[in-house]
This record gives sequence, structure tokens and C-alpha cells, in this order.
Amino acid sequence: MKKMVLFLLIMFAGANAGNVLAASTETFTPTLTMTETITPTITLTPTITQTDTLTPTVTPTATISQTYTMTPTITLTPTITQTSTISPTSTITPTNTEVINVLVSINHNYFYPLRGETLRINYLNTLHEAVTIKVFSQSGTHIKTLLDKETVTRDIIPEWDGKNEQGETVASGVYIVMVKGKKLHKRFRVALIK
Repeated sequence: MKKMVLFLLIMFAGANAGNVLAASTETFTPTLTMTETITPTITLTPTITQTDTLTPTVTPTATISQTYTMTPTITLTPTITQTSTISPTSTITPTNTEVINVLVSINHNYFYPLRGETLRINYLNTLHEAVTIKVFSQSGTHIKTLLDKETVTRDIIPEWDGKNEQGETVASGVYIVMVKGKKLHKRFRVALIK
């Protein structure tokens, strides 16, 4: 420690060489202070205690085994008897409405009632069943009913003599004769000339 003080003095003297100093002696005693800080370290170690409780569960399982024995029995007795007889028989029945309609006609398109001529509706038959025949003017006015839902036979031939329901001869002009029945719907235009 003394060496250190001496070293310091020499240094101080060299630095202040231009200054004249009075010689003095000072003694320095360095004090060394040591401070120690203790930081306690706490280490926590968790302790895990595991407790297992086992409760046994017993589930009874029933096993049922069945045995099947199959013995197939197949009996085939193929007996096929087929007899075909073809006899060509043709029956033609006229059911066409158009054919029946075409057959019905009138004797002429104009007539002279004052000369004794009449208008006849031809070829009506029993297939037409209940037949209605009415005469109308061109404006649609009803003039006369010749048949009203009557069943036609071969000896019935409806005629119009040119008279209305009151028995008077109608004026000259064009008239419409409507013929209706089963599978029958005809309309004739007739000129009546006095």
C-alpha cells in the first residue's frame, strides 16, 4: 500500500513539475468495503399424487348359436300341352258415323209445293233409333217438325210439303232441314219455289 502512495506522489510531482511544492507527507489508507447480496433461490417442485380407483364393470353377454340344415327338394314335372285352332271368321258391322250419315239424303234440293211436289228424306233406318227432323228458316226461326224422337222403320219416309205448323204454305226462299239421330247429324239446304 505504501508503494502505491509513493507512486501517486511521483506522478503528482511529475505533473506539477513547474510548480514548487512544499513537501508534505500524507498517508492514504485505502478502505476496501465488500458488500455481498444474497438472493435466496426458492425451487418449488410440485408433487403429484395420483389416486386411481378401479371399479370393475361386468356385463354379461349371452351367445346363442343356432344351426340350420337345409335340404333342397326340387321336383320338376314339365307338362305343356297347347292346342291352337284358327278358324277365320269375319264379321263386318257398320259402325262408322260418316257412312251412316252419307246414306241419308233428300230427293232434290228445290221443289214446288204448289205443284204438289214434296221434299223426302231417304235412307233412314233402325240404326238411327230416335230421329228428330225439323225445318228452320235461314234466320233460325222454327217452321215445322217432321219427326220428333221417333224410331224409324223402313216404311216411314218423312216428307215436307212446304207448309208450317199452322198448315200454311211458307214463302219462297231457302230453308234448312236438320236431321238428328244416333250416329246421325245431317243438315240440308233446300229452296222452296212457289
